[in-house]
Amino acid sequence: MVFARLLALLFPLLVSACASDGGAAPDGGTSPGSGGMGTGGGSTTDVTGGASAVGGTSAAGGSEGSGGAPTTIEQDCELVDDPELLPQVTLPPDECAGQPEVTPPESPGGCLLWTGSGYLAAFSDARGVVVAALSADGDTLSETILSTEPTDYRPIRLSKNGDEVLVVLDLGPTDVATVAILDLQGSPLTELNLLAGENYPQRFNFAATASGDGWLVAFGYNSPSTGARGVLVSEVSKTAHVSKQLDIEVHGYTHLNGFASGEDGTVLLEGTYDTGGQGGNGYEATFFLDRDLEAASCVAVQVY
Repeated sequence: MVFARLLALLFPLLVSACASDGGAAPDGGTSPGSGGMGTGGGSTTDVTGGASAVGGTSAAGGSEGSGGAPTTIEQDCELVDDPELLPQVTLPPDECAGQPEVTPPESPGGCLLWTGSGYLAAFSDARGVVVAALSADGDTLSETILSTEPTDYRPIRLSKNGDEVLVVLDLGPTDVATVAILDLQGSPLTELNLLAGENYPQRFNFAATASGDGWLVAFGYNSPSTGARGVLVSEVSKTAHVSKQLDIEVHGYTHLNGFASGEDGTVLLEGTYDTGGQGGNGYEATFFLDRDLEAASCVAVQVY
């Protein structure tokens, strides 16, 4: 089965790679890195102060934070019969893919980000959530412990915007999804703030991209108590606060592949969703979002 196309909102349009309009492109550098990731010479800083997050976790997201309650749209995707009728979305390179010559620590859901002169590796081990600054050759220069809560198999995401990096962590049902801003050496510039509250107890993989002077972050979710399923898209500032959110209920378990830019200022989010249950159906989907996160639409094709 092909699990590969999620989210697209607002009118059908020709799509270009989101590389240069400040809405959805990663920094796109390449590294001369070689060899495995080193372990010597780096210092480790614990900024948790004994708490589970950087300076404690601040409630600044979802319905609990300064962004206010999310705008909710119940969205039935427009189904097409032929995959060729889906918008042709070209995703930018995955910011978490790093370079094949540099191997990050073995950690499910970890991320290796090229900063332009080296790497930031975000991962979970026995200490908790760690961000390591690496040289271009993969040698460890320093480490920062962001949280003493191991993420286990929960996703971690990094996204660069200029000289600052957004980190997105899933710390479990209590703290839910959190965000913080780092410098290019992995040192925190903000505390961890909540991205979403307890209305989103089950999150799937994150998508994140630079947008203007901040970021867009999205994840698929499932709420067993209410039966709600869909995608939550958030606008995050460089102070790690949520300014706006759009909740798109799509009646499926959604897994995201990433953001791209469309014409006329729209933002595209692509991935897949599954209706679940025995005999459930799977779909590739593209969501069209306006940049104000006030409207959305979706086109999908059934793949099984």
